[in-house]
Amino acid sequence: MFYPTKDDGDTWYASWDTNPRTLADGDRDPQDSRFLYTNGSPAISLFIEDDGHARVNDASVCTSIRLWVEHENTDSWKNTEMTVYGKRVNLADDIQLRARSNHTTTATENCQFGNYHVVWNDVGKFSQVEVEVTHPIYMRYIRQTQTPWVGFTNNVYAGYKQITRDVGDKVHVEGYYNPSIDDQSQWVKQTEFWFDGKNIQSMNPRIDDIAVYQNCLGKGERLCEDLNANTLYRKPGRWCWLRVNNVDKFNFRRFSIREIDAG
Repeated sequence: MFYPTKDDGDTWYASWDTNPRTLADGDRDPQDSRFLYTNGSPAISLFIEDDGHARVNDASVCTSIRLWVEHENTDSWKNTEMTVYGKRVNLADDIQLRARSNHTTTATENCQFGNYHVVWNDVGKFSQVEVEVTHPIYMRYIRQTQTPWVGFTNNVYAGYKQITRDVGDKVHVEGYYNPSIDDQSQWVKQTEFWFDGKNIQSMNPRIDDIAVYQNCLGKGERLCEDLNANTLYRKPGRWCWLRVNNVDKFNFRRFSIREIDAG
């Protein structure tokens, strides 16, 4: 815990120590209605064990898996500290922690703010802060976007922490890494960025990005009308969530989210 929990702030801790169960794409956890699981293609299940861990384990590579946590009041995750320990068993390209999100896979929720997120990328051995303005339009900051990261060590749990909070008139996003699940002294700040609404730029847009941009003009949260201004998203979001790409075997422990005070 880097920042104390806000007085009366919402907290969520994974309930993975009783009643083994299996979640398929789109399932809510029967033991925790705030926890939602989705996956890309092909379908891959999430197995929740009774010893405190959850895992995906499949013979084929899935494009992505996503572990969603809804705020107790549906739409109020704002200043948050999110932590998880992950272990790659065989294959995974990256792990991402995403905050303040109003994006889901539901088509009716387009044109809402996507998320602030930190990615630890094993392919390029870097970590990075990004903002998804609205799905799938991503923005990166203008200065060097990547900081070195050692990458996954197979069959070893490591810690990942993402902190998103308002500090004055900016949004500060931090990413931390710990190579050990047992030694809390090894947490290191991996990457950070101070969003002020003017210091980012769009990645090279795809044709479907342009179509989304045009479709969302004047709709939803109106984030596409001025991308530079609207990337400084100061409102709360419905979800905090975790994503792993190109994965077939991966384990998770100690997933938690806590509301913290603004800076």
